[in-house]
Amino acid sequence: MSEREIHVAGTRLLIALKTDPLAIAKALKRRDAVALSGAAEIAWRSPDPKMAATDPALYKALRDGATAYFLKGYAILDRGRMKEAALQSLAG
Repeated sequence: MSEREIHVAGTRLLIALKTDPLAIAKALKRRDAVALSGAAEIAWRSPDPKMAATDPALYKALRDGATAYFLKGYAILDRGRMKEAALQSLAG
C-alpha cells in the first residue's frame, strides 16, 4: 500500500503545480518526503501514455507538472534518499 500512497501524493503535488508554482518548494519546506518522492518518480518515468486516452486532462496535468519539475531544477534532488525517507515516514 505504501507505493500507492507515494504515487497518489506525488500526483497531487504535480497537479498542485498548475495553480501554485511553489508547491514543490513548499513541500520541501515542510519536508513532505512522501509527496516529493512520488512527484520525482512520476517526473522521471513520465506518466503512462495510455492515460492520454483514458484521462487526457490528468495526463496533461502530470506532463505539465513533470516539465515544471525539471525546469525549476528539482531534478537535482536525490530520488533514492527521497524514496527511503518516504518509506520511513510511512512506516513510522
